[in-house]
Amino acid sequence: MTSTLLSPFWRFNYKLWMPRSMRRAVGSRVRTIAGILMLGVAVAALLLCAACGGGGVSAFGPSVLQAITIKPSDSVVPFATTRQLKATGTYADGSKQDITSMVNWSATSSSCIPSSANCVSVDSTGLATGVAVGTSIVTATLGPVEGVTQLTTNVNGFSASTISVLYASSHGSTIDVGYLPQSRALNLQGVYTVQAVNLDADQLVQMLPITSALLASIPMPPGYRPSATAASQMSKRVIVISYTSRDVQIIDATSNTVTATFTAPVTQTVTFGGIICMVCAVIVNPLNDQAILSTAQGYLIMDTTAGTFTPLAPSFPAENFALNPLNSSAPYIFSPAYGQNEIQILNLASNTVSSNATLGLLNPNTVALDLLTNFGVSAVAGSATQSLLNFSELQNTPPMWTASNTLVQITGGCSAPPAALPMLAIGVPVGTQKGSNDVLFSAQPSGSCVAVEELPTSTFFGPPDISSIAYGYGAMPPTPDGVAFSNASDPNSIATFTSVSDNKLYGLLVDANDNWIAKINLVTTEGLIADPFSQTLPSGVNIGLSSLTLTAPVIYLPTTQ
Repeated sequence: MTSTLLSPFWRFNYKLWMPRSMRRAVGSRVRTIAGILMLGVAVAALLLCAACGGGGVSAFGPSVLQAITIKPSDSVVPFATTRQLKATGTYADGSKQDITSMVNWSATSSSCIPSSANCVSVDSTGLATGVAVGTSIVTATLGPVEGVTQLTTNVNGFSASTISVLYASSHGSTIDVGYLPQSRALNLQGVYTVQAVNLDADQLVQMLPITSALLASIPMPPGYRPSATAASQMSKRVIVISYTSRDVQIIDATSNTVTATFTAPVTQTVTFGGIICMVCAVIVNPLNDQAILSTAQGYLIMDTTAGTFTPLAPSFPAENFALNPLNSSAPYIFSPAYGQNEIQILNLASNTVSSNATLGLLNPNTVALDLLTNFGVSAVAGSATQSLLNFSELQNTPPMWTASNTLVQITGGCSAPPAALPMLAIGVPVGTQKGSNDVLFSAQPSGSCVAVEELPTSTFFGPPDISSIAYGYGAMPPTPDGVAFSNASDPNSIATFTSVSDNKLYGLLVDANDNWIAKINLVTTEGLIADPFSQTLPSGVNIGLSSLTLTAPVIYLPTTQ
């Protein structure tokens, strides 16, 4: 090494006149300095390569970074919860490397609800959080190279339902898991269960029928009959309620086991159209990860960790309700007051209750809310009547609230006169389906009729215009075992979700025997309305629903082995 740094003259002459000990010291120092210089040159080369997008190293030196790929691509993140992003670098020599911690993460958005700089925030580790409703462009940058993907905040799931949905990892992939109470039959150990079902099982097969979708069968405590679930993506917990018990079960979704039982301070029951319940409905508030329980004695807030219960201001019981968590300063509950002919709003910030009995509804029992456009709807038990509401114009001054509304008597249906379709859920398309209308999905309890309505794509002024809402209805096809499909009698046995697997919007129905989950592609179904400009409310058009192929609008998933 020294021979490359010292001139021949110096190399020769210092040995002639220096003592041996001094020559040894000088030689050692020269070698040390040379080593430091060479190390500096190497580090400088690596830094220069990194600055130009390098980072991979081949047998012949550093390789140049050529591309960055972000996974998952063009996907969804639930509002107020998180999703991990991964950046992979591809180099000139063909090698790939996980560079998630090396890139600079950023997000940009054009429009968010509520108003926010970005709909999604991403930290230095690639952990994305849905902070507002809308779509963000997420960028991972290293030197001059960048990778881009689209991430949309998902707002489905804030209506009370029998079935709840979480996404989870399975064999290296992320899938949607539905948690369905199995309340019709006991298992071999003599207890009821909650069934964890792979809602993406249809994407793993080449042909129908799907023979297996069950991931786990979670036993409940002896004598406990589960009725509905709600899920927290934040804490990976599933909250289970029973209409016949005041106990609330907590499932750890990472192990699919019951980890706690909490007893709500409820001693009474209430009856809704033949359903008797103590605890009647549940939703998880993503802002604080607390469960909101509708009970026979009003609403309770439950701390899902400590198991403590806090009553809200006195209100009428409800078998179904919706939550608007987007306004963090004034989140509210949208609640039908069955038997009272009115709708209530509970402001969670001020803990106040407001009522509206001027909507023309007789025994409203279900509600749904489009958090993107503030379009609300309430349906009536036993009647094909809907009240359509514009909550963009909500005026809430306790004890009263008002909003522009339209009362519609539906005349088109699977039968004459049309059956009531009070089972309600609203879905918002994202990703490749973005641009399609938001969808109101409705169904007939203890029957086979379902319907879709194309909702406005943005906020609007005045009462909802029914002549602009396309409406299609049809009978559900038979299940794979040849039995006519019949919805459960519980009006909460309906839901919507956006799949993390294919980013498509789906509706879910549960059959009367808990044997099948019907998975309905809502945008495809909506597309069956041939003329959305004339086939509108209140008459609409009969659309044919099929389940014969994997691309059909309806897929049936078995809930048992």
